[in-house]
Amino acid sequence: MTPLSVWQRIERAYCNGIVEEKGLSQVQSDRGGVPDASAVRWARATLLLAIVLFAASCGKREQEPRGLSHNQSATPIAGSDLVTLLGQSQVQEPASTVDAPLPQSVTVSRLDPQWPTLTFLVGEISLRRNEIESARAAFRDLTTWGVSERGVGPYQDGMGGSGLATVALWRWLQILDHHGGTDTEVQEAIRLGAATQKTRLFAGMTGSGLLPALVTIEEDIARLLAHVAFRAKRPETESLFLDFLSVDSTGDLDATDQQLRAQLLDGGYATPERLELFQYRRQLSRVRLEKHKIAAAERLRQLWKNQYAPAHVRADAAYEWSNYYRLSAKHKRDVIAGLTSAIELAAGGGEVAEKALYLRGMVQNSVSPRNPQRFFADLNELLIRFPNGRLADNALYQLAAEYLFGVSPDPKRALDFFAKLRERTDSNDFLDSAYAIPAMALIERGSAVDLKEADRLLQQYIENFPQGPFRLRSLFWRGRAAERSGNAAAAQTSFEQVILEAPYSYYGIRARLHREYGDRAKSMVLPPTDSATYATLSEAYRASAPDRTLSGRSPYHERLRVAAESGLYQRAYVEFAGIGKRFRNRLDNVPLKTLNDGGLVAPVALLLSLRQDARAARDSDPSADNRLQLAALLGPVIGDWPVALSMIALSNDGPYRRIGELQNDKRFLATAYPPSNLLEWLREPITAAAWPIDGSLSTMENAMYAIVRNESAYFAGAISAVGALGLFQITPATFNGRKDCWADYTPGDQSSPQAYLFDPGRNTRFWSCWVKKEFMPTTRGEIASMLIQHQAGTGRHEDWRRNWRDRGIESDVELQIDTLRFPATQLFVRQTLADIAIAESGGVF
Repeated sequence: MTPLSVWQRIERAYCNGIVEEKGLSQVQSDRGGVPDASAVRWARATLLLAIVLFAASCGKREQEPRGLSHNQSATPIAGSDLVTLLGQSQVQEPASTVDAPLPQSVTVSRLDPQWPTLTFLVGEISLRRNEIESARAAFRDLTTWGVSERGVGPYQDGMGGSGLATVALWRWLQILDHHGGTDTEVQEAIRLGAATQKTRLFAGMTGSGLLPALVTIEEDIARLLAHVAFRAKRPETESLFLDFLSVDSTGDLDATDQQLRAQLLDGGYATPERLELFQYRRQLSRVRLEKHKIAAAERLRQLWKNQYAPAHVRADAAYEWSNYYRLSAKHKRDVIAGLTSAIELAAGGGEVAEKALYLRGMVQNSVSPRNPQRFFADLNELLIRFPNGRLADNALYQLAAEYLFGVSPDPKRALDFFAKLRERTDSNDFLDSAYAIPAMALIERGSAVDLKEADRLLQQYIENFPQGPFRLRSLFWRGRAAERSGNAAAAQTSFEQVILEAPYSYYGIRARLHREYGDRAKSMVLPPTDSATYATLSEAYRASAPDRTLSGRSPYHERLRVAAESGLYQRAYVEFAGIGKRFRNRLDNVPLKTLNDGGLVAPVALLLSLRQDARAARDSDPSADNRLQLAALLGPVIGDWPVALSMIALSNDGPYRRIGELQNDKRFLATAYPPSNLLEWLREPITAAAWPIDGSLSTMENAMYAIVRNESAYFAGAISAVGALGLFQITPATFNGRKDCWADYTPGDQSSPQAYLFDPGRNTRFWSCWVKKEFMPTTRGEIASMLIQHQAGTGRHEDWRRNWRDRGIESDVELQIDTLRFPATQLFVRQTLADIAIAESGGVF
């Protein structure tokens, strides 16, 4: 048999049904011999890879999706043919046959880590063959397994066993909805559905963030649960349908949904307006295209203005509409009116009134034209009305920050508010800042008394919270205070401690600079290329190497090993990545029917479940050894860089002990900062779009590399919570405001702005053009300013610069960064500067 005919036979066998009903529990071979662990793994991995390779091709070939009602015969496939395919899985074209051992038979038990994957694929194959009862049994079995052991899952860790249990639940409910089931089965499905939705892997499979997910499966599961309960006349029907409405993002109700909606209204379970609020609030909160958000916002506005709607519903609608437009100068007057209306409709009390009052004060002070006096009035009123409310700590922090950094600084009042904030030890998101920021303000003032008080505050924080997220920050600023006091020995002690605990963190690099240059370091944005700090970083990077051994022993580790060895993960990732190009959209926005009709559910589900396995493997062992091994497998071997970086991603304000464990491991730098030759698709666009910094193209290339690392983790399809798109996280407003930076793009063609910005080359070219036209840096000293403007906007940067001039800290880059008004901007600028220093000294480009 020729290699090509093997390829064709495997494809044909998959499309007709790979195995008979007993199929995946037993793989037959024409070879003799005693099975060993390696052969068993190869056999299973081969079968998985074959299925993924041809899942999409079968769907594309069919004119209509198959139904769920008629059995068809199947063509079994020999195990030797599958081994041949596995041997060629890493090359473009199949070559000669591969002589690989395969056991006489492979029996897969529920204890085997591959059991959920194989069982899921049995169900998928059965659906393609229209063998409904076989599919029902497989999906029901997998769903049950996922929440076994009293609901904590088969591994008793609360994860849910496998992300594939989520898709199995959806498939099972589809079958129940189309073909019905016994009362016992329906009751079981409702119970197991509720349990599955509480697992961590369900949340991972359906939760969209930086990376896309099957978000619409969450909605369809909720819809199908309501449908199944409705047809079985279950008492949970109304509550299940309300659950669906609270997560529905489209508002497209079918005939059964309309019946359920009418039943809800007739039974007095809800009002039409309340249902509309559920619907449009969900649509607005979802990561969707801008036009969808605007449409949902308009419906909320109509609901707010509806005089016949209940007051509490109108209040919610007014707040949600205002929150959506909170950053818009164009809508500022209407936003203030909406928030005022929300407070009045809520009778000045309750959660909505508190949120609206806080947001109104923030909008007054953050959107042009600013009105600080009304900001003070609203936040002080919030503290009077809601002294123990959930936003009281936010109000105290914002008041303290405004008095410290605002247009009319009042340091004494600022320190008083920070003192009040330190007294709130419960439900306080700003307790760390209540120590660090006033300490930096005191260091800025610089008197002997101020410096002593700053050191006391920082020392108190370290003692009270020895593992707190601001530990490194506090140690560093104690060094700065000692340095300014003229106590060189104490300064060196603090700086050495930072370097010891986290040598490649922002504060670790800054501490090296101060150890080398003393007080002059405060004005250096990056380590000079001729400095000892630069040389130390360079040497450390060259001495680092990733460790691709995966020694973890959890079921999640075992699945990843099989997926990597077989090429399953890589092939699923390629198929997954092709979805964006094929549909010019993110997975989140591709309808389930489109995925199903295209034969894409299996590879998408496998890829997402493998990503969840990676996260579960990471969480099963938080050690640096485990994290670094996972990152080295997922990045350099598989090429799934966003997930690889998530294995070791800890911000400078993260758990300091874990940061130290990672950064003091010799494998860290090469694993966390892949050389550009491993990112060829990124290297060319950056090199083409970079410009010289102090005569060096390399500095800007590494700066762009670092920005992409922090903004999108090298994921071209990234979408932020506020709709920023692609590698450099460009907002639609920025994109539409710089049409002179559009290249080979015609408005109105099939390529939307979103699709434009998902293209790595176009995204990089647009960002480069935008920066060059608005705030192009040409020296190393201007890079911090570029990062601030990129993240927070030119307007805010200019406001902050004026504030720095008034306070006399224009030459103190460290104080500028650590006193930026938005913590998110601080984190981004600190981490990106550290990444630039490491990438440049390590020769990443």
